[in-house]
Amino acid sequence: MRMGIEDVIALSGRGLGVTGRLAAGTAVGDRAWLSGPAGRLPVTVAGVERFRPCFAEDESRGETVALLLTGVAADEVHRGMLLCTDD
Repeated sequence: MRMGIEDVIALSGRGLGVTGRLAAGTAVGDRAWLSGPAGRLPVTVAGVERFRPCFAEDESRGETVALLLTGVAADEVHRGMLLCTDD
């Protein structure tokens, strides 16, 4: 999974919402990394919201999505960071 962060939304009691354009597929429950100037931060993808009603997982490239992340604070995530998995 690869996605550049475009916007960050703090969701009290839920986690952290981030939006961006997905460059490669994603799955809920995946362990991922946020890469930025301060290094790599470990996060978990807890949820995915797509802005198109229905399409297959392999057609998700280039789609704008919102991801719910856990394991990271809102002040640690900024526009321009890269969210990715190791594969």
